[in-house]
Amino acid sequence: DDETKQEFYSEDDNMQLAVPLDWQNLNGQITNDDEVNQSFKVQVGNPDQAVFFMANSESRRYSPFMSLDEYSSAIVAAVYNSMSGSEDFSDAELIETVDIESDVHDFVIRKSTIAASYEGNPIVYYIYAVQGNYRYFQFNCWTAESQKDTVESVFDEIVSGFREQ
Repeated sequence: DDETKQEFYSEDDNMQLAVPLDWQNLNGQITNDDEVNQSFKVQVGNPDQAVFFMANSESRRYSPFMSLDEYSSAIVAAVYNSMSGSEDFSDAELIETVDIESDVHDFVIRKSTIAASYEGNPIVYYIYAVQGNYRYFQFNCWTAESQKDTVESVFDEIVSGFREQ
């Protein structure tokens, strides 16, 4: 076990995440939309550092998505359209979509990056989609654009090291 990390489990016990020690449980605090709050089973981060991370999953068996490509495309489109239709966000632009490798498993991790402004502040928003053995996993993370270089690798490490339960 890494002494600089703490473990978080989803409420439904289908995923385990190791996050920095200075992060806290933010369930119900990240968004103002109660429906969105309830759909993300893990919400953690450090508000003082403007670092936020949310995770959820859905059964592949009952999902309308037949592949990681379909799942990733759908969630990225939903986030992008939500940003584009919000008064709080402006200048949303999909920067790139890449596959990254996991340290723990053979899952393909599809990572999409969106640059935007939130209430006038430049942010970088990352959407990770993972096709697990039994579930699709979605990880939404964001931080101030000025912290991108240091925080992006933390997000990558958390997602590449998560465990499907």
